[in-house]
Amino acid sequence: DCIRKTSVPGIFSKQRQRFLGIELSSQAVKVVELSQQRNGIQLESYAIEFIPTTGAPDQTSLEPKSVAQALISAVRKAGVQASNVVTALADTHVICKTFEIEAGLTEDELELQVRLEAEQCVPYALEEAALDFEVQGYSARNPECVEVLLVACRLEELEWRQAVLLSAGLAVRVIDVQAHALARSIERMMDSIGHELPRKPVAVVEFASATTMLS
Repeated sequence: DCIRKTSVPGIFSKQRQRFLGIELSSQAVKVVELSQQRNGIQLESYAIEFIPTTGAPDQTSLEPKSVAQALISAVRKAGVQASNVVTALADTHVICKTFEIEAGLTEDELELQVRLEAEQCVPYALEEAALDFEVQGYSARNPECVEVLLVACRLEELEWRQAVLLSAGLAVRVIDVQAHALARSIERMMDSIGHELPRKPVAVVEFASATTMLS
């Protein structure tokens, strides 16, 4: 007597995968919802919610629950449907270093070398740090070595963000570095414009209420 539509991912479903990008600062909370389309990424919604001025020296000095309230308000304003949260650490909160090591090391040997390198460049105890690394490929200067990108930040930076998101009923899926995410975004944008364009320096300027940032 009737036909019921079934929801089979990739066949009849019109629901597209969505992602929620969140930027947390001591001044405001910014949210942007993106969806994956066949021809690329589409902006679904966005919102900004300012945090009452508290005179806090940095964002981690703020009570996570108070920031979570601003985040909840921003999410409601934007009418967000996504549940996969992506966020990034500001460049001032991370240490990035690229170094060369011998190619062909086992995973355990690689992790040991990364930790030894971190001890040289991280200005605080490694027990207080969150470390991540990625092999970039073979070195152009020495084909017997690979280049490894090391990223470190204080563990409290990650724990604070997780506390804010948890208080807002959200779970983080990806924590990136702001500069790295920006660089990949520009590369994707330039590729969509056309490969025939010359590769010249690109500047990004952000005008905010309290600061202006040039990358």
